[in-house]
Order: sequence, then structure tokens, then C-alpha cells
Amino acid sequence: MIFKTDLITLSHVETFHYYDFPRLFSARDEQGNLYLVNNIDLRELGDLNYIDDFLAVPVSEDRLKQIVAGEIDLHDAFRLAEGGRGIWFEHPWGEESPNKHVETAREVILAELEEDLFVKPGVTLKE
Repeated sequence: MIFKTDLITLSHVETFHYYDFPRLFSARDEQGNLYLVNNIDLRELGDLNYIDDFLAVPVSEDRLKQIVAGEIDLHDAFRLAEGGRGIWFEHPWGEESPNKHVETAREVILAELEEDLFVKPGVTLKE
């Protein structure tokens, strides 16, 4: 999976959760920086058209190892990500979508996002 926008391009590295496509995975940008990416929401637009929302947060190699080992839960991995900022991707798709595979992205401040967008506290990759 690749997200390519004017803001950033991310390329898939490793999948941690898969259901029809990677839902939780690591990715790298063109400079080699590492990100943790989660499929946050699916919005129905009608007429068999949808938008999948993804949140990508920067993560160091050491922090990713802690997340994979279950030492940091997925809530804190995203809510308390390094730098306090992330990238919100919108990925449209569907039967009739005129914008199929045209992603948009914007930078977000994690503290300003609603709590219910994050994984519940205590959920780890070791479960």
C-alpha cells in the first residue's frame, strides 16, 4: 500500500493487522523516516463509494520495537506519538468513485483529535 499526496508519500513496510487490506502497519516516507499507520474510520458516501481515513504518526525504530513488543499500547503509540503531530490521509474508493485512488493528506495535532478516534487504552500488538 502506498499513500502518495502533495504533502507526503508513504510506502508500506510491515503489516501488523490485515483485514481486506493492511489496517495497521508501518511505512516509510521518501527520506526514510518511519511511521506507524492505522485505519481510523470508514465513511460511506453513498452509491457504493467510500473514504477510508488513516492516521500516520512518526515513530523511531526503538519506539516501534517497544510497540511491537507490547511495551507501549496502541492508544499511546498514536495519542502520545513523538512530536505530537501526525498525518491524516483520506483514501477514496468504490464502484463509481470519480476520485478513486486519489488520496488527500493534512497534518494534524494529535492532542486536538477526538479521543474516540484512537484505539482504546491497554490494547497492544501482543494480544
